[in-house]
Parts: sequence; structure tokens; C-alpha cells
Amino acid sequence: MEPTPELIAAADALYNAISGGGTDDETVISTLATHTNPQIQAIRRSYEARYARDLIDDIKGDTTGKYEDLLVAVVTERHRQEAMYIRKACKVCI
Repeated sequence: MEPTPELIAAADALYNAISGGGTDDETVISTLATHTNPQIQAIRRSYEARYARDLIDDIKGDTTGKYEDLLVAVVTERHRQEAMYIRKACKVCI
């Protein structure tokens, strides 16, 4: 999916919500919750192209705990999400 002006604006909103002091959680959640996974991947590519930064790294640097895990899972491509869950499940079984 190619980034549209709306998705580029969403990338800008995420950057502004994450950069600086603290996180604007309301903006992060509302931005991610209102887009499909393919749209989020286009937002992620736009974010990286515009700011030369990885969105997941920025999320990890600005959040912690289960909230961080949730946001990373939402931003991660679906097949990578499934691989993460399988990897975690295998660690529990061992």
C-alpha cells in the first residue's frame, strides 16, 4: 500500500506524539486504532522515510512494559507478530 496524504499525516502525528518529553498516549492510541495493518505498515514506512528513524525503536524508547509490547505488536507486520507469539510460546514450553 502506498502512503496517502492521510497516512503521511498519521506518521507526522505519531512522530509528534512520541518525540520530546513524554508520550501523547491519546494520539498514539487513536492513530493506531483507526488504521488497518496494511495502513499502519504504510504509516511506518512514511515515518521512517520522513524522519530517518524506526517507529518501533522510537516506541520502545518511549514506552515500557505491557503497553510497549502492545504498541510494538500493533505496529509489527502481521506475519512477524505471529512469529513473535510462537517464539514466546516456545519459551514457555521449554
